[in-house]
Amino acid sequence: GADEPEPDEGADPEHERAAEAAFTVAAGTRGERRIEVLAKTSKDGLSFSLGAVESGGPDADQRQELIAGMEAGALRIEGKFVPWSAGLLRAAGEAGVHFGPLGLVLSGRAAAFGRYEMKGAGARLELETAFNEALHAGLTGSVWVLALEAPKIPDAWGTFAKNTLDWAQRWEASAWASKDLGAFALAPAFSVSQPPQPGAMEARGSLGLELQVGQAKLRAEAGAAKLWPQEQWLFDLSAGMTMALY
Repeated sequence: GADEPEPDEGADPEHERAAEAAFTVAAGTRGERRIEVLAKTSKDGLSFSLGAVESGGPDADQRQELIAGMEAGALRIEGKFVPWSAGLLRAAGEAGVHFGPLGLVLSGRAAAFGRYEMKGAGARLELETAFNEALHAGLTGSVWVLALEAPKIPDAWGTFAKNTLDWAQRWEASAWASKDLGAFALAPAFSVSQPPQPGAMEARGSLGLELQVGQAKLRAEAGAAKLWPQEQWLFDLSAGMTMALY
């Protein structure tokens, strides 16, 4: 029967070998654009990923970023590095442990751009649950300690972000869900966060659509955010594909 164990060790997910490639493009009304390519391979409970990102904006030159990650059981590690691309040197990393529905992630980041130097350290708590096979949901809370050395100008954080596309947050609380509707899946999400500027707040909502077509998973997402106190609305779109190679 379907519930009987398979004697073949090759059927055990811990011993299966798999590889996939992902491609994502994104753009927003801030004028930002982003292209990401990522490859991932896994075997015997270990997985490694390697990718590259190219991004730019109205005040940010086109830059390249490298991404590398590893998963081993409950441990997940990821690093990102911008190697002096268009005047920006940036390194970021995070390490997390996940046990059942809970995950704890510690993060660090540092960036140098002209007369600007930014450093930060943070922690993120993740909770995920499955109500049934078709409905999954989660909550995330994160806090950051941030420091910016910058020229004495109004809104130095905003100027730094426009030039580096590094939109930092002091804290963020978010909720998401994923509902499998058979032919496709819907993934709504909502978050509230505090940018580093005094008195600033941001609320964001998004809706993602996933569609499985053979070995490929297609995804599109539309998001909208409102910033206070400037009462500004921002919109963004992204689309991508993940292809199982074997």
